[in-house]
Amino acid sequence: MMHKSTVRPRGRSNTGFVAGIGVLIGFALIALFLGGLAIYLREGAKIKEAELRKTVPVVSAAVDLPAGTVITTQDIMLKQVTPNSKEPGAFEDLSDPALIGGTLKVEVLGGQTILRSYIGSSEQK
Repeated sequence: MMHKSTVRPRGRSNTGFVAGIGVLIGFALIALFLGGLAIYLREGAKIKEAELRKTVPVVSAAVDLPAGTVITTQDIMLKQVTPNSKEPGAFEDLSDPALIGGTLKVEVLGGQTILRSYIGSSEQK
């Protein structure tokens, strides 16, 4: 009976080493991806927080004002609101000529935003 001789390479096989390096590179890439994702999300949250802190001025009633009130500077004040909550037609300046001396067509409660549609001339009814 003849025995076949098996030729074995000298030294150790590199297959396990190469596979180990591949796994390490894979973990490193995953770690880099997750780190980048965390930075992206954190920066996005900072931007959103800054947007939420951003405010714009609107004119509001300093006290309850009945309909028919001729508005003076003592009747109004500025308050800060977020851009998204600013009502269309809201005054932004205490010295707006359409506001001072204008007559309220409706009752406005203290703290309520005064809108352009609330103001009429003294001749209007």
